[in-house]
Amino acid sequence: MTRVAVDTDVYSFILKSSPEAQRFSESLRGCQIVLSFQTVAELFKWSVVRGWQQPRIDMLEYSFRQCVIVPYDRDLAWTWARVAGECDKRGRRMSAGDAWVAAAAIRNEIPLMTNNLRHYQAAQEYCRLRIAEV
Repeated sequence: MTRVAVDTDVYSFILKSSPEAQRFSESLRGCQIVLSFQTVAELFKWSVVRGWQQPRIDMLEYSFRQCVIVPYDRDLAWTWARVAGECDKRGRRMSAGDAWVAAAAIRNEIPLMTNNLRHYQAAQEYCRLRIAEV
């Protein structure tokens, strides 16, 4: 099964069954979705900020069990440091969260599906991040 890393925006579209999700769903059919621990943390934060009730949180937790979650480890931290550092050196700073998502895809040698290509262009140019075709 083909594995594809998915950033927070794309995964949130899928969770909400929003119209934007249709654009990505066909490309993800038959693929194993891979999420960075960063995406999991961001979605947990959203549940707190938006005051989700337990049934909705349970659905979120269940959805994560259908995915591969890339956890923090030393090698991932070094990959993040290289991504963030290379982009900074070239004046193309990435947010820390986007750098974690990119690092998870790079470290696992899988493409990243994103709705925010410009957030990841520097990592694509300088750090061999592959962007999944939609």
